[in-house]
This record gives sequence, structure tokens and C-alpha cells, in this order.
Amino acid sequence: MIQLHRGNIEVESEKWNGTRFLIQLPLGKDYFADEEMQQENVQKTRLYDQVKIYTSDLEQKKIKEPENAFNPLKEHSILIIEDNQDLLNYLSDKFESSYEVYTATSGTNAINAAYEKIPDLIISDIIIPEITGTELANRFKTDMRTSHIPIILLTAKGSIEQQIDGIHSMADLYITKPFNFEYLKANVENLIRNRDILREHFTSDISVPVNRKNVANTLDKKFLNDLAGIVEHNLSNENFNVEHLCQEIGISRIQLYRKIKALLDTTITEYILNRRLKKAKYYLSHHEYSIAEVTYMVGISSPNYFSTVFKAKYGVTPSEFKKTVK
Repeated sequence: MIQLHRGNIEVESEKWNGTRFLIQLPLGKDYFADEEMQQENVQKTRLYDQVKIYTSDLEQKKIKEPENAFNPLKEHSILIIEDNQDLLNYLSDKFESSYEVYTATSGTNAINAAYEKIPDLIISDIIIPEITGTELANRFKTDMRTSHIPIILLTAKGSIEQQIDGIHSMADLYITKPFNFEYLKANVENLIRNRDILREHFTSDISVPVNRKNVANTLDKKFLNDLAGIVEHNLSNENFNVEHLCQEIGISRIQLYRKIKALLDTTITEYILNRRLKKAKYYLSHHEYSIAEVTYMVGISSPNYFSTVFKAKYGVTPSEFKKTVK
């Protein structure tokens, strides 16, 4: 670069004492031929946005007011994995007004944070200590606990081959540095919005096993089918609860809660109750069972409670519903 600008660079170094670099560049443009000088106007706004990514530590930091511990959590969360502290701070500051932001600076921290927090989206640099971003993406996408999470990879490697390698890691998006923050932000919003749309598709009827082409991740499809099968098998067991479900699926309560919340936008308890009510509705529509029999067949111990939750769900009591299907 220095030679192209008709300059020169020298170095002096003494062991244990230090190193000194001397760079000399000529002033003016008389040293260059016309074909060596670019005549187009530089897009200063775009260049400024890109430079800010690498100079955020030079900006005057605003003094943050202490956060109120009682402030409600934001609707969506992001895990940012980046070992460059300046870039990590920059992205955290930019996203924290709209998202709950979690951070990690190494592969181990990233894995622990992803499994503990189950964020709605992950942004990761390719080059991080202990493990690469592509390896992380592949690990998260093949783990039932995190397979539903959209992943964006950031990298300075811009060749087509390297971008294809990033896509093969099962990441949802591959963005090269330097990048425009508004472009990154728009993609984050788009990925989260697309996942919400997808969730609406396969929760239109929560009692039907998921077998739709628009469920892109086969691991998520298997998870939802397994979940439905386990709950269906235990519907008549009034003692069946969240703990039993966690044991059968093999993940912790908080991981299961966040997985179901992300995929179905409901809690585990609500999911089990909805399955029971759907089954009760089927029994009342297609069989001559009494309401008391149906109550116990779907694992609800109290007929009064059954009548209350049935009416809250369908707008009529079980006895009123039974009359309409005769």
C-alpha cells in the first residue's frame, strides 16, 4: 500500500527494547499518473458508517443511566458472539434499545449462553477463540435445543468459496465486513419476522402433528411431532406435568419452555391443556361418552374445572357443545 502511494517504510528493532517503524509518504498528487487516480466521488455517508464499526472505541461513550430492574423484558433477544470488544460493544449498544442482548467472546461462552438463554437470533463472527463461527452454527442447527434459532455469520472473508462454506454450515445469512449497520439490522428484523410467520403456520391447529413443507428445519419438525406424541400418550394421566415432559424429551425445563415459546408462542402448561381440550372436543363430537367420562379421559380431575376451561377455550360449556353436535 505504501509503495503504491510512492512512499517507503523502514523498521528499526532492538531485542527487549522495542521496535520503531518509519513511514514516509509524499504530499500532493503530482507523483501519480492520471490512470492511477480514481476520479469517482466517494460515498462518504456509507464509508463513515463502515469506518464507525472499527472506531467505536474512539467515540465519546455516553454515561448510561442505571437500568430499572423492574423494567419488562423486551419481546425478542439476540446473542452476539464476537471476540473484538470494540465491535461487540458497538453491536450491543445498537441493538439493546430493541432487543434483550446477550454477549459471548469465546466458543465455550457462546455455547453456554445459547443453551441457557435460548435467544431468538444469534449473530456470530467467523473467527472466535476455541471454535469457528461455522462450527458453532452447525452445532446449534443440529441440536434440538437451538435448531430453531436463526444465525447470522459475520466475516472479513468475502470470497464466493468462503461464503458458500458459511452457507453449508446451515447459517441463515452470511455478511462480510465492513458492513452497514442498517443492513444488518434489517436482516435481523426480517429473520425474526419470518420465523414468527412460520410459527403461525404450524400452530393453526396445535393438535395436528406437524408435517408441513413450510417447516424448514426437520429437527424442529421432529421435535414438535415427538412433543405431540408424548403429550397425546399421557393425556389421560392427570398427574402428567411439565417435569414428566422434560424427562421424556431430555432437556431442562427452561430450555423446553423457550423452545416451545419460540416455535408455538405458548407455554408448556397451556400446550398440554390445549391438547387435552382438543381431545375432549373430539370425544364429545364423535362418541357417546358422558361429560364426566370425557373429563377423566383427558386427565382433568375436576368436572367443574373442565367446564370452566372448556368454555374459556370454545365459548360454550361442554354440555352446550354436546347438544350442538347431536
